[in-house]
Amino acid sequence: MKIEGKEIGSRIRQLRERLGLSQIEVALALGITNAHISRVESGVGNMSLALIKIICKKYRVNEEWLKNGSGEMFKSSESGQADGDLISRSALLREMTGIELNAEE
Repeated sequence: MKIEGKEIGSRIRQLRERLGLSQIEVALALGITNAHISRVESGVGNMSLALIKIICKKYRVNEEWLKNGSGEMFKSSESGQADGDLISRSALLREMTGIELNAEE
């Protein structure tokens, strides 16, 4: 099943920008091309339901928000705080690349 539309592309862009990630960083993390992310964000490309589920799991995104804009962007943790508020760019980069970022380097 493919999810189409400019709305989901807009939400993908919102998510990526909220996390402080480039299209290339997201593409590498998801195992897809930068061109695919670009097409989706511009409303030209489609996303499979499987890819949506991967994005939601990897970035702790509310699937209903991503698919249709309902609810909050991020799933809430048990403390009630949105998980997205707890994710730092360096933690995401470490998770995606395995490279530890140090302030001394």
